[in-house]
Amino acid sequence: MHKPTRDGVRLVLITSTLFLVAALSAATTVAETKAPEKADPPAENAKPAEKAQAEAPAYTQMEKPAEGLTVATLSNGLTVMVQENHVAPVATVRCYVKNTGGAFEGRWLGMGISHLVEHLVAGGSTTNRTEKEIEKIIDTFGGATNAYTSSDLTAYFIDCPAKHVMTCVDLIADQMRNAKFEPSEFEREYNVVQRELADGEVNRQRVGWKMLSESVYAASPARVPTIGYLDVFRTVTRQDCLDFYRERYVPNNQVFVVVGDIKTEDVLAQVAKAFAGAPRARETYLPMTEEPEQLSPREAFREMDGATFDIALAWPTVELSDPDLYALDIASYILTEGDSSRLVRSLKYDKQLVLSISSASHTPHYVNGVFAVMASARPQTVEQATQEILRGVERLKNELVDPVELAKAKKQKAAELVFGQQTVQQAADSLGHSYLSADDPLFDRKYVENIQKVTAEQVRDVARRYFLPDRLNHVVIAPPGGAAKKTEAKSAGVEGEIRAVRLPNGVRVLLKRQSHLPLVNVQAFVLGGSLVDTPETAGRAALVGSMLDKGTAEMTAEQIADYFDSIGGQFGTAAGRNSLYANATVLRDDFPKAAAVLAQCFTKPTFPEEQFQKIKQLALGAILRRADNPQQQIAELFADNLPAASPYHLVQGGKKETVERLTAEDLRAYHAKYFVAGNMIVTVFGDVEPDAALAVVQEHFGRVPSKEKPEPIKFDHPNAI
Repeated sequence: MHKPTRDGVRLVLITSTLFLVAALSAATTVAETKAPEKADPPAENAKPAEKAQAEAPAYTQMEKPAEGLTVATLSNGLTVMVQENHVAPVATVRCYVKNTGGAFEGRWLGMGISHLVEHLVAGGSTTNRTEKEIEKIIDTFGGATNAYTSSDLTAYFIDCPAKHVMTCVDLIADQMRNAKFEPSEFEREYNVVQRELADGEVNRQRVGWKMLSESVYAASPARVPTIGYLDVFRTVTRQDCLDFYRERYVPNNQVFVVVGDIKTEDVLAQVAKAFAGAPRARETYLPMTEEPEQLSPREAFREMDGATFDIALAWPTVELSDPDLYALDIASYILTEGDSSRLVRSLKYDKQLVLSISSASHTPHYVNGVFAVMASARPQTVEQATQEILRGVERLKNELVDPVELAKAKKQKAAELVFGQQTVQQAADSLGHSYLSADDPLFDRKYVENIQKVTAEQVRDVARRYFLPDRLNHVVIAPPGGAAKKTEAKSAGVEGEIRAVRLPNGVRVLLKRQSHLPLVNVQAFVLGGSLVDTPETAGRAALVGSMLDKGTAEMTAEQIADYFDSIGGQFGTAAGRNSLYANATVLRDDFPKAAAVLAQCFTKPTFPEEQFQKIKQLALGAILRRADNPQQQIAELFADNLPAASPYHLVQGGKKETVERLTAEDLRAYHAKYFVAGNMIVTVFGDVEPDAALAVVQEHFGRVPSKEKPEPIKFDHPNAI
């Protein structure tokens, strides 16, 4: 449930195959106080005095810092921000919980408890509604809900049609006040997060970020991964989560944001009503350990599976409140923003020393930041690439930036702000993060204004003061043995060759043994997708992909979901432009049964009418939300103007008029035509013997109907069934 974190309050998009430095985002240590337990909502027969306690709190402060934006504070300390945006009939409701996240866990530091509580709150029951009831309510209006945790906050949101915004306010408020932490839900999410932690140990990006943060931060809690450490996480209890929730999930530690086609007065009243009876709690005070100045170079080295080197060169810098942040951000853009930037053009294209390269100036609000250049290179070029990066950084210290380069970087930063606020979701995120990190909901705008004032002399000055040899952090992830040659067996496990087999009925199978972790991934594909839809059936393939896991002759949608949740597995089905697929990743011992369930969903779905109507409404809601995204509108206009004979003339996911006409029987006809043996491929990669995996595939896919001469798929339109 993790989202990309922000550089200060600015979104950092780091494309390096190594690190997402943007995951660094807040800090904590030492003293904390425990908030009183939350009061239960008053009963219907409560006495007058008890009912008075549940009256909606009043707004004690209200201001309008910009047109359409209202920032208000309730008497219980809850901050509420409402912004009207009447471009499209959609809205988003969000709540940000402060003093949470990997760096702000106090006595739970290193446990990743903020992230686990996020799973439990976002995907669990409350004292008022069960998990299934919440899902059903959101499904009825085609809403989308999720949550994420960074280093310094946890966020929850529901995106919805504007007419359902009051319902979403109530649902989010219910999560913030009345999460139940059912034992069964705790056990399920505990297993899911434990699996995430195990996966992270073999993920180069996550391992690289962990190494970099531990190198740059010797004392600050900013060095702690948001998700925590596996050994520490295993000590967490349900009571720990309850205690953390009661202490941190209080009105005066939350910021509630609503943006969309709404009326401010109505939303403010509804938020106050939703938080009736929620008292102010003791303030959460988490002093930050000051990071000592780095006095000498540091290096971190690790070997991992792979054929390339991933490197990072980083220097400690400043926090968000320091005016040097603007020149540092410009320096980052001059080095690596776009193909015409200095290091990308020189090292990636001209000299071909790196496979990828990026940089970021990360300036959080709670600790000094870090300026990092990250790259991926072949073994034979990694040393030269490292020296060229250092020379590129040194050049910033010795030469003034060309006026054309400086103007380009400023323009890119200005465009970044505009592009980052196109949707109501992006606007809400900008308001929330700006307020939490800078105490100013409009900080993003002021940031761009200050960027435009940066001079070439300032860029040179910050380079000279911060990019010092004694403060360099050099992080390296190398192939096993530090060489490019592939070994047959690595210390992390056995890596086999890909084996191709065709079953008697025509199903093709790809198998590979990978034993570095006790995991198995099984996938099934058929050729088709939206490219075989017609102007009359556009959106049909997408509905088929969404319905594959919504019921078979032997299992209901709930049973399928419960099974994979119970084993901590990952399972999903979907349709792309030219194929449909099912994908499951499970622990080794769960592979045989998981493969059987996946095969049922893929080869024997029943497309039950009740589930079909739900999925259809979600699809129509997604179509409605396109109106809120200019890029999607442009893409749709482009598709509409392509020649009718082009398979790309149809919009993936369909249009309102085509999706509304589709029936469950249309989906069954699609499935019968394309889900045949000669059009199907199954892959099994993981910690399983190929012969054993093939036997499982044969058992469950060997009976898929085959045709003597399967109809070839042609992508010239019209192509109606």
